[in-house]
Amino acid sequence: MPDRRPRKTDEAIRAAFLRLLFSVRYDTIGMSRIAAEADISRSTLYQHYATREHVLQATMRHIIDALADALTGISDAQGIAPTLTHFWDNRRLSRAVFGPPVDAHVRRWLSESIEQRLVSAGRSMTAARIAAIPAAAGAIALLEQWMSGHLDAPRAQIAAALVGRAG
Repeated sequence: MPDRRPRKTDEAIRAAFLRLLFSVRYDTIGMSRIAAEADISRSTLYQHYATREHVLQATMRHIIDALADALTGISDAQGIAPTLTHFWDNRRLSRAVFGPPVDAHVRRWLSESIEQRLVSAGRSMTAARIAAIPAAAGAIALLEQWMSGHLDAPRAQIAAALVGRAG
């Protein structure tokens, strides 16, 4: 039977990071604070993650993947629906993820994820990057406007606007 402790520790780290992200400014979250919130030692934290950006990226990975799949047309509007529901249900926390300084990281990771999918589909690296950068920025801007209430649109319309945008 495999040792479950590393997985449980990783889950505890990401849960602690999210609690911090939604309660304090990102720039005040250091590795010591994450370790304390997760009730683990700093050395254990560093065995899992080198920086807080790595913790953020791991925490956001499933969301980035869902968005990249939709933007490249790998998934359809129904495929992105659970992610959009999650965003909407947690919209009061959206500033922590879609506001500065975290938004720059999310935009870059989303762009890289889109680029990887487009290259896998046969696009050149340059063409994929040219398509990925504005697609990621546009998607983040659209989601931020929607979740902040500046764009009054149903979830289905947001999903339709995202699907295939980078295609």
